[in-house]
Parts: sequence; C-alpha cells; structure tokens
Amino acid sequence: MIAPVLRYLFLWIVLVLLQGLVLNNVHIFGGYGTPFLYVLFVLTLPFETPKWLIYLVGFLTGLAIDSFTNTGGMHASAGVTLALGRNQLIKLLTPRDGYETGSHPSINKLGLSWWVSYSSILIVLHHLWLFAIEIFRVEAFGHVLLRTLASSIFTFSLLLVIQYLQGKKGR
Repeated sequence: MIAPVLRYLFLWIVLVLLQGLVLNNVHIFGGYGTPFLYVLFVLTLPFETPKWLIYLVGFLTGLAIDSFTNTGGMHASAGVTLALGRNQLIKLLTPRDGYETGSHPSINKLGLSWWVSYSSILIVLHHLWLFAIEIFRVEAFGHVLLRTLASSIFTFSLLLVIQYLQGKKGR
C-alpha cells in the first residue's frame, strides 16, 4: 500500500516541477501552444480512486502549478474541471466487461482507440476551461480556441509518446 502511494507522490512532484520550471516556458505554434504535461497525473490515476480524491488531486495539482505561474487559481479550477470530466468520461467509456481491478487508464491496458478518445476529450476540456477563464472575454473566443487547439495538440503528442514509452517498459 505504501509503495504505490510513494510512487504516485514522486510522479506528482516530478510532473509539477517539470511543468513549473520547464514546460511553462516552452511555446510553439507562434507562441500559442504550451504543453501541460501535469494533466497526465489526473488522467492516469487508478480506476478505483475515489471521486473525492480525484477532485482533491486535481485541485492541489492545479494549485501547485498556480504557485509557479502566479495565476490565482486558474489551474486549480482547470484541474477540478479535468477531474470532473474524467469521472464522467470513464463512466461513458467503460468497456462491457468493466475495468480490470487495480488498473489505470493506459494505451497498454485499453488500447489506442480508447486512450485517444479518453485523453483527447479531457485535454481539450482542461485547456478550453483554462484559456477561457484566463482571457474571459467573448470577443477573444477565437484566441481561446486557437490556444486550446495548439496546446491540446502539443500536450496530447507528449502524452502519447509517454504512454508508448511506458508500454514498452512494462512489456
């Protein structure tokens, strides 16, 4: 019981530090795309994780990112939105036989099609919420969509590479 908790805590610290110290300064697609790798933590929590804990983890992860970016709770809000979307989407995407006990969302366990549906929807939801509350003006809707699209493509690509690297390591 302690070993998995320590492993997740270590992963959380690495992702938060990587996001705060490195990835927040990476911008592509003309400055519109920033990868938000920290969403990986919420996306890959085990299926049996209690909903309240997923909300708390989403909030605390976002709050940690907010402390690096001085964004006053925007990432915390997006983290809770991600957690809410995750819980709802997992219900919708549940396979006929259910999820294997002790497993977590991954390409290795559920296949590429499931992972693409799951992660892309949640990444876009997270990014759309984050950029919408960051800009918070109707006339900037095109800018919000452009940033959402660019950052979602960048984030999804990184997560896909990580999923494949983890799959090869686990085999």
